[in-house]
Amino acid sequence: RGRQPKPGSVWFGEGIVDGVLFPLLALAAATVVRWVFVAYAPQVPQAVFRLVVPVLLSLAVIRLTVRVLRKTYPESAVMRVVERSVSWVAWLAVVLWLTGVLPLLLKELEQIQWHFGSTKISVRNVLEGAVASVVVLVLALWLSSAFEARLIRGAGAHIGVRKMAANAVRALLLFIGLMFALSAAGIDLT
Repeated sequence: RGRQPKPGSVWFGEGIVDGVLFPLLALAAATVVRWVFVAYAPQVPQAVFRLVVPVLLSLAVIRLTVRVLRKTYPESAVMRVVERSVSWVAWLAVVLWLTGVLPLLLKELEQIQWHFGSTKISVRNVLEGAVASVVVLVLALWLSSAFEARLIRGAGAHIGVRKMAANAVRALLLFIGLMFALSAAGIDLT
């Protein structure tokens, strides 16, 4: 049968261009070119960059989320639904941003507030906290998945102990990621 194909990495994917690295490099290149045009050729219209940067950013977020979830939970049907949902939300956010509706929507969501003691919380804060939480937890899953793969690689007879250690590290990283996400959302735990 030959060698079994290795599953794609988060950075490179199955091929070279379907991982996270390609949209991040394209985003970095577009940002550098935009800065060069602003600095040395301000008369050049910036319309293309207003379109390219949000599209590449959403592509990077989608690829990161999908690659990490596939690597962490390869056989989960629920994760397929989450992947599609992240994709739809990211592309909807790009469309709303490009049409100019998203800034108006965020301004209106800032006006809807609740008071908890001396703290004001708006719907925008809750949404930004949820997005920050998802990003931080996806990054924590990525780190824990990479650590688990490295730990189990040379396991041999001690695979049970190494798997338990990998699960403990995953739980610890998710807890630390949750604490960072709550902090980013503005929730003070002291």
